[in-house]
Amino acid sequence: MNNCPMCERKFKKLDDFPQVYLENFERNKLPPDLVLPYNNMNEIFVSQGTNLGNPIAPQEVVESLKNNQDIEYDGWIWRIDEQISKNSYSYLRRKKNNIDSVLKEIDPYLTKLKNMVGRQVKSIELLPEIKKHWHDDTSFEIPNTTHNLHFIYENPEENSNDEEKLRKATIYISGTNLPPVINDCPIIGTLFYYGRLNEM
Repeated sequence: MNNCPMCERKFKKLDDFPQVYLENFERNKLPPDLVLPYNNMNEIFVSQGTNLGNPIAPQEVVESLKNNQDIEYDGWIWRIDEQISKNSYSYLRRKKNNIDSVLKEIDPYLTKLKNMVGRQVKSIELLPEIKKHWHDDTSFEIPNTTHNLHFIYENPEENSNDEEKLRKATIYISGTNLPPVINDCPIIGTLFYYGRLNEM
């Protein structure tokens, strides 16, 4: 069953089906010292008295950066960006690259998936209850981080005659930009499921 019997649209993603039977969920254990790639979202701050409309950098940051290239402050990494005028600079702030902070946000979702193995549910129940990425409906923005859960789907061959086909969705942790090769991103888990049209 690769197409909707009513409108002929192709079933490509998990939520293309009304119902899904979750055959298995395999969660990967990530090393605690893992460095998450492609995390390049910076926020631009400025020093006091700079009228550019940007937020003002904390004075503690401004003072500390006079003698340092990078500093950590309140869970963020700060650095000087460029000199705006004689006494004014812009500053870049990005979230500290911490796998623990990412796992803290997604653990409840991953636990829910494990508990749903062997059940048939509405397909939307297997997706994260968080905001989708603004230009990619297979990515979900992990709250309080600059990373996403990114789903890659592997579907059966179209000429397969099996009525029920086991499908696979691999869940990656990606940064604000996708790398040239998705395999550069760590895999947090894999879903194996059957798409179904009606309750059984």
